[in-house]
Amino acid sequence: MNPNWLRRGMALVLLFYLSIFFQGCAGPGVNGHDLRGGVGPAGSVVRSEFRFAMAEGNILITIGDRAIQGRMEMDGLQVKEEEVMALAEAQPARVKLRFVTDQMDTRQAINGAMNSDSERGPLSGRTLIGNRAADRWSFQLDRGIATPTQAQAMRELELGFGQGFYPKEPVALGESWELPATAVKQWLGHELIRSQGTARFTLESVTERGGERCAKVAVEINAGGRLNDPDGNELELSMGLEGHIYRSLESHVDMAGELTGLMVLEGEVRRDGTVIGLKVTGPVKVTGSSRRHRPSTARAD
Repeated sequence: MNPNWLRRGMALVLLFYLSIFFQGCAGPGVNGHDLRGGVGPAGSVVRSEFRFAMAEGNILITIGDRAIQGRMEMDGLQVKEEEVMALAEAQPARVKLRFVTDQMDTRQAINGAMNSDSERGPLSGRTLIGNRAADRWSFQLDRGIATPTQAQAMRELELGFGQGFYPKEPVALGESWELPATAVKQWLGHELIRSQGTARFTLESVTERGGERCAKVAVEINAGGRLNDPDGNELELSMGLEGHIYRSLESHVDMAGELTGLMVLEGEVRRDGTVIGLKVTGPVKVTGSSRRHRPSTARAD
């Protein structure tokens, strides 16, 4: 059995999940630190790099009484640049979003057969123009007509774009806050039908990172949901991750972060009338970094 359908679904889910951690505060407020901060001036660019890795993942395939085990490794990289083109009421009203690269590489070994592949996301190498009206975003390609897959990716991008996870009010050292399941649903992937769980954040300290004062924020995520694979089969996804994000109190971006934990994806699919059980488990690591640039210094590779 060729498990390429699983690779396609995993790549979509994980890179969308990946992208929530490092979206591009100021100094301490009266009662704490402003972790949200403001946006950059028109013309400023935030360049972000996100990496996902699953090493030594396990695949279990069951067909009746027969069980087949295999191994899976995944490496994903997404690099994007977001430019503020216009502001309205001190918030971005028009942006240019360039996906420099968006790629997932997989390696699988099942029954002694090796398979490796690389898949680019539908928006990889493309530039989008986004406009905000009444707190709702809409995106389109800067040129050309979008394919159905690109159009779907842009619709999913619109649902969660611009939604940060830092409180509006100043946060004191040791203070924690949580996000509801609806927010977690947007983080876990665009194909989720429902979700449960929470994401908890705690401001641990203020430290130096990359030459800037940063808030060290502890992150704990225990969440799951139900998603559709490319053939319409429903699978259960759960993730437990923890780590830290270093939020700049000067440039207002997440300068660095790393989360590690466990991912489980399981369910049943039907192929030619046969019910096939699938389960993928493995340790995962998510890392990312962001930097703000003026237009004259923003990279355009």
